[in-house]
Amino acid sequence: MKYRLVIFISALLSMLMMTVFSSCEKEEDESEKDESYEIQVAVENYRNEVVYLYINGNFKDMISAGKIWNWLYKTSDGNPVTFEVRKNNGQVLDSKIVGKGNSYYVVINPENSNQNSDGSETSDTRDVWTFPIEIVNNSSTPIRVFVNGREEKIITEGYRWTATHSVVNQSSVTIQVETSEGKVLDSKIVSRGDSYVKTFNDPTFTITKITLTKWNSGNWLDKPDPWFEVLVNGTSVGRTNYLSDRTDGEVCTWSNLNIQINKIYSKVTLDLYDYNIGYSSVGSSYIGGVVSGDFSSYWGKTSFEWSTTEMAFTIYGTWN
Repeated sequence: MKYRLVIFISALLSMLMMTVFSSCEKEEDESEKDESYEIQVAVENYRNEVVYLYINGNFKDMISAGKIWNWLYKTSDGNPVTFEVRKNNGQVLDSKIVGKGNSYYVVINPENSNQNSDGSETSDTRDVWTFPIEIVNNSSTPIRVFVNGREEKIITEGYRWTATHSVVNQSSVTIQVETSEGKVLDSKIVSRGDSYVKTFNDPTFTITKITLTKWNSGNWLDKPDPWFEVLVNGTSVGRTNYLSDRTDGEVCTWSNLNIQINKIYSKVTLDLYDYNIGYSSVGSSYIGGVVSGDFSSYWGKTSFEWSTTEMAFTIYGTWN
């Protein structure tokens, strides 16, 4: 009987010890679960758009284009935390559940980046390389420099700009230089090991042909001999030969011309004369003229018509 009692008491003590141990273990687990902790958060946004950080489904902050966002997040309990980076349209670029002892770090790759072979828009590594830029603006107006569509610099007239540009998680970038009006002066894809060195001057327009379609000299004595003079800011830069014995209103064409207009941000005038005894105001009679207040408005066009109520002609040429 005593032997059975001893066994019963021993079993009872063992059960009590196991219950106490399990209770302590459970309390310790719950204590650890309720204990808050900190998570280091870093988001590097190399896109040309704002991205948005969400924590456990709630909006936290927006990260501007080209910015690096750092923060130390403290949890309210011991549970894991869900981080998301989204685009403006709600598309999730990256999502990760982070527990105690870990951090959240993500690189938002540039648009059209082919750095990741799987085509993903994010990564947890940074591949950084640099290239030199040297641009001299010898033109008459400021020029604007864009890298991957983002404006990097406005270079004023007569200024030289040098810089070292960093590229992250992208195998190449596109550099484009424009005027203040948005006219593209140059565009180039720069890859690792390349550089961008360029000097910009004002473009030159070379008049190669003029076709006169409407005119009247008012010369009743003999058949007129029309010719054109080209002036920039009132100074002559070239003229055509005269065409002998034409009829008023007859279509006249001057070909194989080489009259250059270097100062395109200037007033350009084409005056028509009737040749008498020379190429001057004394040797020729003035018929009419057309004035352009700012010749740069024709930039890129290889032909354009100028006209008044009394005359009309078409100018042809090339841009350099």
